[in-house]
Amino acid sequence: MQTIRKTKLAYEPHVGKSIRKICGYSTLLLLALVIIRTKTYTGDSLWVIIPGFMMYLPIHHPTIKVWRFLMNYDMLPEIEPQPVTVIYPGADGKVDYEALREATQNFRSPVVVRGLFANTTAVQKWAQPGYLAEKLGNYPIPVVQHSTLGKQSDRKIELFKDAVNDVLTNKKSMKYLFFPVKSRGHYPGSEAGNLENLILDTDNLTRTDLDVANILWPSFGDYNVHKTYLGGQMIIGRGHKSKTENTGTHWHCEATGNWFVQVVGSKRWFFIDQKYSSWMKPSRIGVGSFGSQHDLVDKQKYLPVKKTIVTAGDMIYNPDFAWHRIENGEGLGIGAPLRELNITYAFHNNLQYTTISLWNQVWKKVFGTQLPGG
Repeated sequence: MQTIRKTKLAYEPHVGKSIRKICGYSTLLLLALVIIRTKTYTGDSLWVIIPGFMMYLPIHHPTIKVWRFLMNYDMLPEIEPQPVTVIYPGADGKVDYEALREATQNFRSPVVVRGLFANTTAVQKWAQPGYLAEKLGNYPIPVVQHSTLGKQSDRKIELFKDAVNDVLTNKKSMKYLFFPVKSRGHYPGSEAGNLENLILDTDNLTRTDLDVANILWPSFGDYNVHKTYLGGQMIIGRGHKSKTENTGTHWHCEATGNWFVQVVGSKRWFFIDQKYSSWMKPSRIGVGSFGSQHDLVDKQKYLPVKKTIVTAGDMIYNPDFAWHRIENGEGLGIGAPLRELNITYAFHNNLQYTTISLWNQVWKKVFGTQLPGG
């Protein structure tokens, strides 16, 4: 036993030294890749490496202050927004994958597919009072009581049928439904398998009424085959003419590809390419999501924005880590995000943000909570 212990003690320093070397070389390699990417791809100053590295650390507010110090819009000229690329369904009414791959630059840029879901049950029936309530009515869900642009607070638990009836029939409704939200799984009514059942029933409803197996591909949304699929969601609310009462989001991006179907009404989408991420003054807002400073809504005129309006039946492909924000069109709006996480696309689109997201997962597993600000 003593011989074994001596051998172990003699071996451990050697192993530790090797691990330190590997970690050191890996860090230098990562730093070299970051420097090369910064100068050849984004064209940013090497100073942005500092707050970029700080995003891996539990120092949320200092990171924001450094971004604000380094990135100054005052000397930038205003840039006219450009349209998002638009394609159309194939002759068979389905998505043309070769056209989609080319238009998205291998699933890196946003693209609208006009009218792809125009003839589906969802577009024809989801706005009818009683239809969705019959499908999902008795589930308790968190409902935003007074939603405005970028602000979704004052959540209360309501039965889906009561909340959706208010939004569908009350033109002045400020309620906002976004479900199922797995990151907020613990709320009154989510116990005893309710959340799991809501997820399954929402997945089934979106797959069936949007006919995704026929329009996209046969195994889309089938967890047994479509291994990268995260699930379908529903967004229901109203847009208003008044800017102070209109609804939507601030600039953000996340580690998922989103096949977003506009089922009812319209949305205005705005995009900024990932190569301009430093100008977003980014910070973590979730395990795999990032947000900009809120003044970017006013400062976006200095950045190369692409914009579009999607209407009922349109699909917009929103790639992993594409910076975007949304404004809801006036009146009733219903959307269906269909999300998947393809790690290959995530790394291809934004290596830094993918590694930050993975590091956030490790941090959460080790310390029981995600990094501050995330």
